[in-house]
Amino acid sequence: MPGMPKLMFIRFITPLCFVLIFGIGASLIGQEEDLAKLYREQNWVELEELVKEGLIVSPDWQAFLLAALEPEADLAVPRMFAAYRQSSNEQLRRIIRERISQYYAAQGYYETARRIVEDEPFFRSLAALKSDRRSSSAPPPPPNNRSAAYFGVQLGAFRLKSGAEKEKKRYQEKYPNAVVLEKSRGSERFYVVVVGGYASRNEAEQAKKELKNQLHIEGYIIQY
Repeated sequence: MPGMPKLMFIRFITPLCFVLIFGIGASLIGQEEDLAKLYREQNWVELEELVKEGLIVSPDWQAFLLAALEPEADLAVPRMFAAYRQSSNEQLRRIIRERISQYYAAQGYYETARRIVEDEPFFRSLAALKSDRRSSSAPPPPPNNRSAAYFGVQLGAFRLKSGAEKEKKRYQEKYPNAVVLEKSRGSERFYVVVVGGYASRNEAEQAKKELKNQLHIEGYIIQY
């Protein structure tokens, strides 16, 4: 500031910097607590919206939620381990371990699932093993085309089917392949509007670009 002595300027600016830094830190901590609460409540609709809108401040939570929202378990689990390794947030690390345990339990590996949560040395050795495999092996090949697998562009998620059906009608005139799909996360059930039925990801990517250019809608690709 013109005419202000250097020492006075330092005394003026130091408290301001402290307030700004403290405010950002408090905001981050507050959001992490809110995200943990939403996760415990299995409120995946709101978590997914926060991710889509780029409103997650913490890179650790961002990495975890992107992994948790990945529909393919073979892709989700390695990303989950990577999110665990990068985070120093103990609450988040516990949540990630619980989530990894759920994946193993869903595949019938009940003893492994139990030890992931209860046995710290076992989990560390498993995480190290996953890290070694990831760094020493080539990227996995793309999945084979399956007659039951389709790609689509998800445009919205709703707790009520009636809301999803109403949203679907907005697109059906131009996109007769717009459908409502039922999804679940834990005990929660919700409904998503998808322009889909595409045999390849490339076709879905083209549809996504068209939706953005013509209707100014930012969807994202899913496989179902």
